[in-house]
Amino acid sequence: MSIYSSIMSLVSPQTETYSNSDSSASSSSSSSEDETKCDSIHNPLGDRRDTLDLLDNIDLRFQVAPPTPPKIDLGDGKFEFIRDKHSRYLLINAFEAITETETWDFVSLERESFMFDNSPEIYKIMNAMEKSSYPPGHSGCSFGWTMRQMQFLANHGIQNYKLFVDN
Repeated sequence: MSIYSSIMSLVSPQTETYSNSDSSASSSSSSSEDETKCDSIHNPLGDRRDTLDLLDNIDLRFQVAPPTPPKIDLGDGKFEFIRDKHSRYLLINAFEAITETETWDFVSLERESFMFDNSPEIYKIMNAMEKSSYPPGHSGCSFGWTMRQMQFLANHGIQNYKLFVDN
């Protein structure tokens, strides 16, 4: 059933008659000519609205699903192209934790700081990092750096991340 059909099933068209109260407007015409008929829709809430006004106020943004964004290739999470062993372990650890906690969408959002963020998602990621096969031993700075790397990966994919790291 379309949104229009749904609305029309809730409201019923009615005709109302309004009489012209100005007695000097027509002295020889009959009283039926002095009345003006107008069609309106009766809203279930009790007020009267013109059909177009009622339909103009409907928010159709949520009636159609937004286009699905292209899936970003995050890679396999091994970061074999990272030469520094400690940095590679930090990235593997974060990748595993974010994947385990299913917080890639959260990580991809722009934010002022990861280091000082007190959101529940950050604590979920940090707890998962501590349980990982590569426990990080992060300082605030290394945590912030690692999460910014993951944010870039989440937004741009592994191929662009490799180019970013090589430059």
